[in-house]
Amino acid sequence: MTQAVQIESLDEDTRRQIWNIVQPLENRLMMGSYEINSQRIVEEHLYTEHFGEYLGDHADVGAVVWDRSRATVLSGEWHLVFDYLESLIEGISRSGGVHGGFTDPAVTSGLNRVFERTLADYRVIEGNIVQIGSVVEAEAVTEAATSETVLKAARDHIRRATAALADRTSQDYVSVIRESILAAESLARHLTGKSTLGAAVTELKRSRPDLHPALTEGWKSIYGWTCDEGGIRHGGDMVANPSLSLARWMLVSCSAFITYLSGDIESFLSPRV
Repeated sequence: MTQAVQIESLDEDTRRQIWNIVQPLENRLMMGSYEINSQRIVEEHLYTEHFGEYLGDHADVGAVVWDRSRATVLSGEWHLVFDYLESLIEGISRSGGVHGGFTDPAVTSGLNRVFERTLADYRVIEGNIVQIGSVVEAEAVTEAATSETVLKAARDHIRRATAALADRTSQDYVSVIRESILAAESLARHLTGKSTLGAAVTELKRSRPDLHPALTEGWKSIYGWTCDEGGIRHGGDMVANPSLSLARWMLVSCSAFITYLSGDIESFLSPRV
């Protein structure tokens, strides 16, 4: 069993387990005719958009796709494996789910179990593979990005932050931080009618006296940090080259904050007597 945490690498055991998640999809698709819509969508998506082939260049699209899929998962660079898995999940999502119950949530759950077992410091969140190794952290971000109780604008900002964190090419951690704080701000402003997160947090404290002062002051300080002259929220570079750790902390913290507010909305909207 893998002992060391895997960062920017995938060992042989992890690759084997990933392939054992992917390969049953090939079996299910190959059992049917190429005329089955889900099969055509998944395989043509991988063939044209991931592997960059032109339709008509090969007589057997499926054979090409699955040969290259196996080679990528078992032998490709770690980041190419993740690129492939993200593309596969997107293809399954587009298809509406493959016959036999093989859906993108099923693949996501299977991959996350593999990453957890093998100590790979990654999780699949909303179709993106992000460097978040803690199950608790991943669940916090997933809930904020998907829960219907969370304001749509906040969910959208969290999704954009997650996508930025998953971008292994640009490593745009500034965008992760900016979108995370905008998610928190959008929900707090919605609840209070105030124009800024700082003012909204003050109003939240007024409506709920049991909201601890340390928590409200902490969030006002974080907001102030992102909004100072040259602050990261407005596109400045006050934080030069923010680290992955800082970006991940902001995403998880803001996700937990908006989930907390969303889970207790009624009490915030109706102050206690």
